[in-house]
Amino acid sequence: MRTSEFDSSSEEEEVGEEQLTPLHISWLPLSVVECSQFLGICALPGCKYKDVRRSLERDVEELQNQGVQEVFVFCSRAELHRYRVPSLLDVYQQRGFCVHHMPFPDGDVPELEQCCRILEELQTSLENNRRTPPSALFCPPVAACLLLRLSVSLTENKVIEILREHRGGGAIQTVKQYNFLHEFREKYKAYVESRRASPERSVSRKKQDAQPQNSTHSTGWHISRFLTNRNPGSGKTKAALLLRGASEMYRYLRFYWVHKHASVDPTGCSTRLKIHVRFWESVLRCD
Repeated sequence: MRTSEFDSSSEEEEVGEEQLTPLHISWLPLSVVECSQFLGICALPGCKYKDVRRSLERDVEELQNQGVQEVFVFCSRAELHRYRVPSLLDVYQQRGFCVHHMPFPDGDVPELEQCCRILEELQTSLENNRRTPPSALFCPPVAACLLLRLSVSLTENKVIEILREHRGGGAIQTVKQYNFLHEFREKYKAYVESRRASPERSVSRKKQDAQPQNSTHSTGWHISRFLTNRNPGSGKTKAALLLRGASEMYRYLRFYWVHKHASVDPTGCSTRLKIHVRFWESVLRCD
């Protein structure tokens, strides 16, 4: 690996002395949710911002030395440029890491749907690497959501306490992150229910599309065709044609009841259909 591949500073940036201390990785044990794995939480490797001057090459080597196999990166590419590590994703891949790049604004929280995708990928990684060394690199807010998802007994405050115990007071930094954690379970439950309901609605729509069109619209078309196809020279009066049309429409409406409600009992029919049928019944009674 060439040294230039790890050069994350710009030419205009004042070069300061790099911090030689090893990258601090806080290993969060998942034994609290009956998992033998660990989650690693750390700062951005190679970050050069304000008074932080880390070496990307040393930090990546530290990740490898501690057995990390997969990394989850939540900084956008613009933020990676801002923190002077524009080549971070490429370096990860060159060093053989499995990279999950799922960005959301620094210091913020992901949208619920994105958070659920992150948790699904992370849980899959943990399940596939159950017998390996620590295999994931993470950030505190999403790690907290993972604990809440995997355990029904842990409270939000307990999860925050666990994270701060391993990562320090900066684990949950903003009010938005704090509120997101306390609302996560309720929103996650609604999200899962909506995903389950979506295929059911789709199947229901497909069944409806496959059913024969016996609505009042198609019925009106059949009656119109019936009236226009009559032979005007047959001697039938308009009243007789109207009566025949009423009988035909009534027959279609009764079929519509049976098809939609599996019963000829009109009590299960919609109010609009009841009005139609009662009207044609009154017409049929006229002589």
